Amino acid sequence: MNMKINNNSSDLSTIRAQIDRVNSQIIKLLAKRYKLSKQVAHYKKLHKLPILDAEREEEMFKSIIKQAQEANLPPDYVVQVFRLIVDHTYQQEDRILQD
Repeated sequence: MNMKINNNSSDLSTIRAQIDRVNSQIIKLLAKRYKLSKQVAHYKKLHKLPILDAEREEEMFKSIIKQAQEANLPPDYVVQVFRLIVDHTYQQEDRILQD
């Protein structure tokens, strides 16, 4: 990745503002994913399905690894991030299924 580094503080401010916008987008996407996973939990509850679908999880992580590689991101890093997200999803589903 060729990136020209400039020590100008206004350039740094611009880059940080871009990072802030990306962070906001990530939060919005997490919120959307959270709502969708709640729908999945309600479906599982209605149809008496288990929280864990190992086959689905395996497929999802294979896809995540492939996408990380295509984006030139370290797959281990991306898997760690998604592992946190998925684990939280399971906790959310468990709470819904217990209600």
